[in-house]
Amino acid sequence: MKKESEFCSVIVKSLDIGYKIPDPTGMYAKTIKRCFDIMGAHHFDGFKEHLHPVYIEAKFNKTLSSFNLNRIEDHQAYYLSRFNDVVGAKCFVILGVYAGHGDTRAYVFDWNDLQPYYESGKSIYKKMLEKLPYNSVHKGVFVFDKIIYKEDIEKVMP
Repeated sequence: MKKESEFCSVIVKSLDIGYKIPDPTGMYAKTIKRCFDIMGAHHFDGFKEHLHPVYIEAKFNKTLSSFNLNRIEDHQAYYLSRFNDVVGAKCFVILGVYAGHGDTRAYVFDWNDLQPYYESGKSIYKKMLEKLPYNSVHKGVFVFDKIIYKEDIEKVMP
């Protein structure tokens, strides 16, 4: 995997219901901003009938390297925050990382807990990523087993 678009396909396939919001094209490409990359629904509690609405901004690193939270654009942060108000919704920023030799990782950050770090202009450095929980991508999908919350970030933040 070498591109964010490929990683978005992995995320969509990993959800119970997923849809990649297409990029604007043509004359709209410079004037319309997409709210985030993916929307869908997924179960997180083991019960298939309990689907939660899911809204995701995806980012991708071609190597295991720092994640500058400034890569999340202001309008993306705004919409993740607004959609987080939907009852039962889960909003995530998912960082895909190709760590080499077939090792692709999905770092699933809960937006509520990542937002304060985004607002203060922080980065998640490589040495911090190495200590955070991640979901391994196998055969083009991953399981949402490990979600990164505030407690996880606080453990690795200097």
